[in-house]
Amino acid sequence: MAQSVKVDVRGLEAQEAQPKLLETWRELEVGDTLELLDDEDPDTIKEEFIAQHKGEFEWKIEERGPSEWIAYMRKIGPPPDSE
Repeated sequence: MAQSVKVDVRGLEAQEAQPKLLETWRELEVGDTLELLDDEDPDTIKEEFIAQHKGEFEWKIEERGPSEWIAYMRKIGPPPDSE
């Protein structure tokens, strides 16, 4: 059964937020969703995930600021070259 895991990075610096997100991401199974709560636009996070996990997730912004952003990253599979 797919699960959703909430990760709140509001108030964290990038060097704190990124490892927290990556650790949570690695623990997810295909079909699970990471719900990201941020106090700034998470485009940088999205770009980092594209660089490291291209083809592994779907990205959807639920809420766009100005003081809170909510994004969903659903794990859709392993990296394309790992199959």
